Amino acid sequence: GVSPAVAAVKLPGPPAEVWMHHLEVQGVMTSVGSACQAKKKDISPALLALGLNEKDARQVLRVSFCSHSEARDVEAALECMGAVERQLCPAER
Repeated sequence: GVSPAVAAVKLPGPPAEVWMHHLEVQGVMTSVGSACQAKKKDISPALLALGLNEKDARQVLRVSFCSHSEARDVEAALECMGAVERQLCPAER
């Protein structure tokens, strides 16, 4: 299995919320900001404390793993992220 953890990933192109919706359509559930800010639209103070500016903080996607996650789950999520990147960021390739 995969170690239970939360990964914060700064993505290229549009804000992470756009990525989140595109990934959700493919069955990959993610979130933006931090868990304590989940109900708010504000930028996560934790991301700002890490030194990110507001634009960069809005490009951070949160991916959570649990003890039941398998390596193949992570691989499938990465494949979906690649497909979404090709869709959202064609000029950056």
